Amino acid sequence: MESAVEHGEQNSHLTLGPTAIRDVLRRINLKAGNPETPVAVIASSASRYFFRQIVEPTMRNICFLSHNEIPVETKVLSLGVIQ
Repeated sequence: MESAVEHGEQNSHLTLGPTAIRDVLRRINLKAGNPETPVAVIASSASRYFFRQIVEPTMRNICFLSHNEIPVETKVLSLGVIQ
């Protein structure tokens, strides 16, 4: 995701095409499982915003967090890695 972000002077934007975005959605959906169960996805702070933009409109049960937003004492159970 980070390699598909172009940074400009004023803002940054995602340069993924529709096929790549559908593939990202499919991969996340496979790992997330039941759409009724809340799921937290941990992403880098650089890509978190863009993940939220493409995923949250269709998958309301998924919340994106960056590593620095998780308190040190919080136990995280990994369900897998989305590549």
